[in-house]
Amino acid sequence: MTRREAVIEALEHRENGEGKIPYFLEFTGQVRKQMENYTGQKDFDKEYGEYLHYCQYWGWPTEIEGQPDQYRDAVGVIWDRSGADKDIGV
Repeated sequence: MTRREAVIEALEHRENGEGKIPYFLEFTGQVRKQMENYTGQKDFDKEYGEYLHYCQYWGWPTEIEGQPDQYRDAVGVIWDRSGADKDIGV
């Protein structure tokens, strides 16, 4: 079973038969250094392998002209900010 398949099984609330539980670990700089020392490997996480990866987006959506409370972000997603939390959107 691939890591991708294990994640899909977990998202669909099914046991995958191999006992694999998808996980993601994120370390502070200090703890990462401790893990490097403990494992003796600078890229220890590649060997142990994580199931999930993410990227962060720090940009801000821009307002769509002529459409109040509608914003488009850098990847083309349109956000409706007409609700109570105008800084978040749906």
